[in-house]
Amino acid sequence: MPQNHTGAKKFLKLLDESEKNPIRPRPGFDVKPMEGYPGNTYRLRIGKYRVLYSVDNETKTVRITSVQHRGDAYK
Repeated sequence: MPQNHTGAKKFLKLLDESEKNPIRPRPGFDVKPMEGYPGNTYRLRIGKYRVLYSVDNETKTVRITSVQHRGDAYK
């Protein structure tokens, strides 16, 4: 997780904005589906950090599985 307040605020703002549609790319919201991961897993890029999350469309639930520096996120 970002150590500075600016990064943390941006992270929380993007999560709030994604509430209505967590898989639609838009300005400031770089999201891509992840290949080789189970189910509806996506990657959100926030600067040097990556948020991996899955979406359950039936229950309208987003589950964050990890928040890591980009160098560690795909290992």
